[in-house]
Amino acid sequence: MAKRPIFAILSLIFVAGAVLLEFFVILAGAINGNPINQVYFLEVDRSSAQDGSQLTHWTYWNSCQAAGGGLDTLCGVSPAYPFDPQNNFGGSQGIPAAFMGTNKFYYESRIMFGFAIVALVFSVGSLALGVLALCSRIGSFLSAITAFSAMIFQTAVAALMTAAFVEGRNIFNGNNQAASLGRYAFGFNWGAMAALFLASIMFCLGGTMSKDSSRRSKDAKNRGSFVNGETSSFTRA
Repeated sequence: MAKRPIFAILSLIFVAGAVLLEFFVILAGAINGNPINQVYFLEVDRSSAQDGSQLTHWTYWNSCQAAGGGLDTLCGVSPAYPFDPQNNFGGSQGIPAAFMGTNKFYYESRIMFGFAIVALVFSVGSLALGVLALCSRIGSFLSAITAFSAMIFQTAVAALMTAAFVEGRNIFNGNNQAASLGRYAFGFNWGAMAALFLASIMFCLGGTMSKDSSRRSKDAKNRGSFVNGETSSFTRA
């Protein structure tokens, strides 16, 4: 049996999984429904602030006050919503001083959104080209290139997310405001990166499998069977 289709199918499964995980993270905050609204980057308890806010969740699209059952209310949607607590809450009341006078978190979160869209485009492209990988070496290598490109951008997304929101969590905790990372958003982003990495490797392996090598392998097996048959004949004689 040819090995290229096997590698192509496995690669397509990994790419499809990565696309699904990317969609879960990108749609979080834009759709008010379970389980999408369980996906967020950071949760902060601002009950000590005088504005009366309780749990707040940050996504790509907004920062929302959590409702009952750990779900988010449907807030306004703004693409590339920045992680910038002072502007997010419209003032400095209850905001840790470390967030003041810096644009670092603002740019990290906005660039992260742009990279996420590019990673999704490359991932979908790799999924489409992956069909060609079932029957041609060129299709395998083209799919590998797009999957690897998606993996590069997805790695940048995961790295920026980790840098911005882990530091943000630490700053809020240091200000006696309980904060925790969204395990689904982090798991999905890093999981998508790992899936794209494995897919790019398998696409490359499929590309190295040629029909000639498969034919040579079959011929070698046939010759081995013929030699074994001749040897058995001489033995019986």
